[in-house]
Amino acid sequence: MAKDDYHVIVCYILSYLYGCLKRGEKPSRDYLSLSRYPDMISESYRDYIYIELARSGFVRRITWHKVPVLKNEAEVILKSFDKAQITPAGIEYLQ
Repeated sequence: MAKDDYHVIVCYILSYLYGCLKRGEKPSRDYLSLSRYPDMISESYRDYIYIELARSGFVRRITWHKVPVLKNEAEVILKSFDKAQITPAGIEYLQ
């Protein structure tokens, strides 16, 4: 699989969050923003991944909102992922 594959990035994020949870550490914004990720990930792709992780119940403390767009479906915008926390479902996904 390529480094920019959805499942590879999901495992990267969830593994990091699980490690933070076990160590009792607050996640680093730099790490969560994927600025240290080995491949370039666009902001829109990163946001999509976080929103889908939250919608799937794998992470919590992610906030987003819908921005109305004239004559189109509302666009979903990620507001915050700084306080992301893995859920039991996210831990199960890693297994």
